[in-house]
Amino acid sequence: MLIVPLVVRKRIDVGEGGMEMLDPLSGFLSTAFTMLLAFIIVNVWTEQVNKLQIFGNEVLFLEESVLAVKLVDAEADVEYKQHVIEYLDMVEKYELEQIPPMGGAPQANEKFEELEAMVDAEYAKIAKRLDAADVAAVFFAETESFFNAREERVNHAPLELDVIFAGILVVLGLLTVLCVLLMPATSAPWLKYAQSLSVAVAVGLMLGLILYVASNSFTALPEERQLARIEAVIKAE
Repeated sequence: MLIVPLVVRKRIDVGEGGMEMLDPLSGFLSTAFTMLLAFIIVNVWTEQVNKLQIFGNEVLFLEESVLAVKLVDAEADVEYKQHVIEYLDMVEKYELEQIPPMGGAPQANEKFEELEAMVDAEYAKIAKRLDAADVAAVFFAETESFFNAREERVNHAPLELDVIFAGILVVLGLLTVLCVLLMPATSAPWLKYAQSLSVAVAVGLMLGLILYVASNSFTALPEERQLARIEAVIKAE
């Protein structure tokens, strides 16, 4: 942005034939920038969508188990829901709002183990009741799917935005803007300023978009909606 006034005031002179050199160079740099940008955004977007899908599966299976526990053991319904609420609170606080360690945050793992222990106790209890075998099978299938979904989420190695790729992209973006800035000014300086400013803003927005998609803010709203959905189910039951 600081170079724009200098170019507009013609303090930088590319000399005769400068346009013939800058035009193909600008085209090459802009193409390289666009291709690398597309490669990075596709990979980052795919990773974030995959992250949301894994968490969505975990919440879905947990929600189904909440609906099924009442049919299996009405006396355990309130206690099971309380364990679920405590577990979700720890997940939201230590695994969604923060970047958890591989294997999950200790606070969430503690609540998960309590939830798992209760399911195991229910399994031993229901095993003695042949009349509840069919309903129990649904509950335990959902809880097993929930356990597996959590293991997949906390042990998934995230594909983070690579510093080298990001650095190369920034350099290409800056070179592209610089080439546009160095192109000969028109008879109307404000047109040159508008052209240069437009390219600089576009490059900045593209870089900002990648940073946003790669951040937790991109997945925050869908995750909050999934948590709100299961909380609504718990309150409604």
